[in-house]
Amino acid sequence: MDAAAEAALVAAYRRRSGDDAGGRLPAWRLAYVAVRTGWWRMAADALRGTAEHDGARREHARFRRLLAAAIATHRPAARRPA
Repeated sequence: MDAAAEAALVAAYRRRSGDDAGGRLPAWRLAYVAVRTGWWRMAADALRGTAEHDGARREHARFRRLLAAAIATHRPAARRPA
């Protein structure tokens, strides 16, 4: 999702719920990409020797790049008081 689409999604969610989730999205995105990276790694390992192996390896490599970028740009949100 590009930045404009994400902003529109956050704005629509805020209008309907009254909650501004924009500050939480970077952490959720980082977690999602980390899980998908691991998932594609397991898939590539499980598919070794099959026609789908190369595609799973490509997806794993793509998600590793996305994960590296997400880590490099992630700034933890300030903690809310308990």
